Amino acid sequence: MAGFLNVPFVFFLVTVTANLVPQEPPERSREAEQLIFRATNEYRINHQLAPLVWDDRLADIAYGHSADMIERDFFDHVNPEGENGLYRNVRLHRRFIGNTGENLSILIGSPPFDPSEISSRTFEGWLRSPRHLANLMDRAFTHIGIGVAMRGVEAKVTQNFMQVRGILKEPLPDSLAPGEKLKLEVVPFPEKSPKAKKYYLDFLQPDPKKDSQPTLLDLSVARPSVPEAGRYGIHFCFPLRGTFFEDFPGPSIEITKDLKDLKAPAGDKP
Repeated sequence: MAGFLNVPFVFFLVTVTANLVPQEPPERSREAEQLIFRATNEYRINHQLAPLVWDDRLADIAYGHSADMIERDFFDHVNPEGENGLYRNVRLHRRFIGNTGENLSILIGSPPFDPSEISSRTFEGWLRSPRHLANLMDRAFTHIGIGVAMRGVEAKVTQNFMQVRGILKEPLPDSLAPGEKLKLEVVPFPEKSPKAKKYYLDFLQPDPKKDSQPTLLDLSVARPSVPEAGRYGIHFCFPLRGTFFEDFPGPSIEITKDLKDLKAPAGDKP
């Protein structure tokens, strides 16, 4: 399976001077997003690969990263806080369980941008890049979301892929108090595939390098073993063969010190 991060692809439509950039919120091109989505699935089908399922939440997360890159003037899979695509997805998507991938593109040109040109230039660039093409052709991926943000002379594109292995019946809240029950009802994807049997918590913050030994817990056990407050990644274990399991990341969760710090579930809408 392709790695989570890829070398960005950059191309230029028209050379312009930087003083033409207006300072206004990035505009979203949903038409360009759908054109790229259509091109992606047509390419996969033409190469005997299953089409990807569109997910609005993945698209909103993708747009959020594209807009952030414009607002803070950077172009990278990793934002200034050190968060990569996987971190963004497990923090902001509260239902999907699975591995992720991400493609980026940037266009510099004269506004207004034509959605079909954004789509064609972006997709042509990815086809010329082996690492981006590997994501487009990865047979493990099942879902996709695309976010196109534009402001002035810039258009930035984020393409979110996900290999969804399970879906939580209800969005996981972003935070819980220590000892509070976790409601982890998982529907396998595809529906007839083996169900997740166990899960464990992986300490992410405040010290991601902290030496800890995660404890495998049965999904029928409602109380996680949380020794202290912090942000944890929840990993779900699906039967592979014999006594082996496949490990897939799910939503991360904040264990708070105080009930007043609890946050509401993110849900399926931003």
